[in-house]
Amino acid sequence: MATFFLTHVAITKDNLDVVINAGWASKDVVCQGVKARSVKASS
Repeated sequence: MATFFLTHVAITKDNLDVVINAGWASKDVVCQGVKARSVKASS
């Protein structure tokens, strides 16, 4: 059995797009419970 150790990456508000763009979670799920316009969206 081959083993691969992957470097982990902490998910923060600054790199949250990585999760969404990879398809691991939808924007609706990630933003659940966040009030509209309460957080500045990054470009």
